[in-house]
Amino acid sequence: MITPALSAEPGLLAQLSTDNLPNWLSWLDSEPGRIVINISGAFVVLIVGWIFATLLSLSVRSLLNRTQIDNRLAEYAFGDAQAGALPIEKWVAQTVYYLVLLFTVVAFLNALNLDAVSEPLNQFLDRIFSYLPQVGGAIAWIIGGWLLATVAKLVLTRGLQSFRLDDRLAETMGDEPGSSPLLLNENLGKIVYWFVLLFFLYFALGTLGLDDQLEPVQNVLTDILEALPQILTAILIGVVGWAIARIVRSIVRNLLASTGIDTFGTRLGMSPTEGRQTLSGTLATVSYAVVLILTAIAALEELNIEAISEPAVAVLDQVLNVPCPGFLRRSPSWSPPTSSVALSRNWLPAC
Repeated sequence: MITPALSAEPGLLAQLSTDNLPNWLSWLDSEPGRIVINISGAFVVLIVGWIFATLLSLSVRSLLNRTQIDNRLAEYAFGDAQAGALPIEKWVAQTVYYLVLLFTVVAFLNALNLDAVSEPLNQFLDRIFSYLPQVGGAIAWIIGGWLLATVAKLVLTRGLQSFRLDDRLAETMGDEPGSSPLLLNENLGKIVYWFVLLFFLYFALGTLGLDDQLEPVQNVLTDILEALPQILTAILIGVVGWAIARIVRSIVRNLLASTGIDTFGTRLGMSPTEGRQTLSGTLATVSYAVVLILTAIAALEELNIEAISEPAVAVLDQVLNVPCPGFLRRSPSWSPPTSSVALSRNWLPAC
């Protein structure tokens, strides 16, 4: 009698469970059940999204710490001193974190059917993603410009180093090679670097549709391009004038030294054995300086910098109006020159 009772218990339990199952299903299908399911699913989405945002931001930060790409970009953009103080990895990781978290919040609100709250966020995200192609194009222009500017700077700097312009400038100024106060190689390389970068910045702003912000950059580029022929001409005048000044100094020194004028200078106390310059060397340096002054004035006039060139011409006129050797005397019919050609014609080799 006990055995049948025991054997009937599993069937009874199964009957009870099957009887309660429709009650649970019907409750889940009711309004309170659906609310609980929606809230539970929304919080699951929120938790999963938060975990994903955290893991992704940590991965991005770790990747940036390993590659050092961001530090190199900051170094080229802001300089060596400021690059180390900028937490680029932290900024990028936080941007990724909050962007993913924003998507998570929108999904959370949609799961709760809170359209009045999620709709503004959806519009904000739609605007961001509709603007992403333009941002990507601008970034592509900036990266391309940075690469080209870096290559141009490297090529120009290495090319000028082969001509040893800094050492020659130091020798001209009487200093030791390598001690030139003006690093022409580096400075010219930086000028080309920023000019190329500014040129590509113009196209980057155009891609973003920033017409108001683009106008000042366009004006600067227009002024630079319009003045570029004059700048190149002035540089050419300076280089040619510097070469002529060196040739004139060498000719004057050798010519005067061959006449024996240094013996007269020795009587005046200009003895090279005491570390002083000879008379021929002094006159050669004077001729060198005069040619350089004339070259500088001609270059300034080519650049239309009258505020500097006109006072310089007036001072030079007063200096060279003093009785002097024939090659420094100006023409009696001298008038302020209007060009570099007129400047060279107004100085005659006769007192």
